[in-house]
Amino acid sequence: MRLLTLCVVMLLAGCAAAREGMPPVPDRPPTEAETRDAYFNTPVITDDSGAAVKAGITKPGLFRLFGGRAAIDYERRGLDCVVYPIIGTQVWDDKGVPVAAEWEFCFEPGGALAAKRRLQVGS
Repeated sequence: MRLLTLCVVMLLAGCAAAREGMPPVPDRPPTEAETRDAYFNTPVITDDSGAAVKAGITKPGLFRLFGGRAAIDYERRGLDCVVYPIIGTQVWDDKGVPVAAEWEFCFEPGGALAAKRRLQVGS
């Protein structure tokens, strides 16, 4: 039991030390501007606008639809994917950085939307 107590105390001390020197996490949700900044100037979209995106749209068409490029661009299973954060879902992570649920849009090599999905915060 003493060993367990010691481990818990050490763990808590380590967690406190990890946050030491970092600015405190605000007690309010991140703003749209803070979220946009955290996503490298990617527009923050509504959940409904992400859900309404139709199959076949191209990546440039998506960028025009949402008023700007998605800065986070990666490959998933041979598809070119981007994400847009969803307004109203923003929270602070443990380092004080805004994160949000996201709409992920993945495009075929030819350019048309092949898949989309809504990602929860932390997924």
